[in-house]
Amino acid sequence: MPYTILVVEDTFDTRRLVKTMLTLEGYTVYEAADGKEGLAQAQEMRPNIIVTDIRMPEMSGIEMVELLRQDKSFEKTPILVLSAFGDEITKAIGAGANGALLKPVMPENIIRAVKRLLF
Repeated sequence: MPYTILVVEDTFDTRRLVKTMLTLEGYTVYEAADGKEGLAQAQEMRPNIIVTDIRMPEMSGIEMVELLRQDKSFEKTPILVLSAFGDEITKAIGAGANGALLKPVMPENIIRAVKRLLF
């Protein structure tokens, strides 16, 4: 069974690009447009890894990470954050994210980071 990835990103083009890249690598990829939707989908589908933006409407990526980490079933789920703002990355790591990439990010760096967190 392939690994499942949840991509949480409010910018449609970025979300689609990340989904396409990861799908081409053989992963099953689901999408959410904001942290609130991402939290609900994560709880429903239990992905192997979550890739999330930080600045989003409804609920930020940091808030989503904090809520996921409060749930024992997500203690070990790898979470990779993407942001154009370094100070937000520091906050996300403090909230429980396992890795971070600064935007703009090259596609191969996302793939490499996902593989590193999964294996």
